[in-house]
Amino acid sequence: MIVTPADPRRLISELPRKVAARLGYHQRNPPDISISNAIRESIAVVGERFKPRGLYQIMEVKAVEENGIRLEPGAINSPLLARLARRGSGEKSIAFFIATAGEEWREGLSSGGSSWMDLLIEALGSELAELAADLVEDGYQADAQSRGLKVSARLSPGYCDWGLEGQEVIFKALAAHQIGVSLTPHFIMIPAKTVSGAAVLAENLAFDAPCAFCSKDCPHRRRL
Repeated sequence: MIVTPADPRRLISELPRKVAARLGYHQRNPPDISISNAIRESIAVVGERFKPRGLYQIMEVKAVEENGIRLEPGAINSPLLARLARRGSGEKSIAFFIATAGEEWREGLSSGGSSWMDLLIEALGSELAELAADLVEDGYQADAQSRGLKVSARLSPGYCDWGLEGQEVIFKALAAHQIGVSLTPHFIMIPAKTVSGAAVLAENLAFDAPCAFCSKDCPHRRRL
């Protein structure tokens, strides 16, 4: 299922705050007026060119094993994700997804040789990719709800114990070329500001994320 927004500009209302936070600013340490203006001006340029898009596919789980989840296109080799699925009830499925901010948003943006502007553009692109991922997640969440299924938090290859080579099974499951995304032999996605991942679907889920079974203290840990 391909997902695109009716009006991409409506997605970017919270971007100034999110980009500032990604750059290290917060309520107690807000950006000065020149930085705030630079953020807003960059977002204004992007607003005319941002074309997020994504796709997802919900696939039946063939087996939940000790070290992973087996599906038609291959295996998700993550013991933590497998444990999450095993604790769910009823038939299990996986929602694979790919979402991209595309390349169009970069047009008209230039750092002019400024390292700070390079950081700003990088932060902006990362937040745009997250918006694209949220858009696609809304799509498969609604799809799952229509089937009476619960959905876990999304997990991307390279996080927790799911290695970056996990991109392979996602790209086997989805026709990424339909949204202009490709995968290099080193599992890097092009365009760069692209997010891929998977979520567990079941009639009921005992836990929302594999963080429930992980003792590591990391910045990506989800509240349970």
